[in-house]
Amino acid sequence: MDYTNQEHTITMTAFIPTLRPENQLTYRLSRTIRLLSFFDIFMGIFMFFYGNVGLLIFIRILYCIIGYYGAKHYNQCLSTFYTSFLALTTIGELTLVYYYQQLYHQGLINEAMLTVGISYSILFFLVKLYILRFVCQFVRLLKYLSGEDKTELILYDSQPVEIVYW
Repeated sequence: MDYTNQEHTITMTAFIPTLRPENQLTYRLSRTIRLLSFFDIFMGIFMFFYGNVGLLIFIRILYCIIGYYGAKHYNQCLSTFYTSFLALTTIGELTLVYYYQQLYHQGLINEAMLTVGISYSILFFLVKLYILRFVCQFVRLLKYLSGEDKTELILYDSQPVEIVYW
């Protein structure tokens, strides 16, 4: 540290580890998937306590934890498992559209409820499809990752970085 009385500045030097360019995309996708699966875990816990489908939400939380762990440890098997879960839930959103139409034709819901239900299902379908794209790309990159690259990514991820704002 260099303290200067005249200018009142503080200079700090920090070592920031570098990552090879071919592993940077894998690292960014891992961080993205961890963030999205953590958000999904949080929403699942919220729905577990305030919803009425406890066992299904518990299974969803379990799958999201598997996805988080697979992305954090660059595990292809767990990430593929999470991909299959996302694919099934994405297809599930489309089946909800059919379900809402059937409820409407049976007279159990009105047209406004049909419109809202289909709109939300299509919106969630598009969001899940977008997330599925990230996860599929990540799993594809994991196939070509060597053991040395995995170790480098895990070590890079565990390096503490000090951020100085002032």
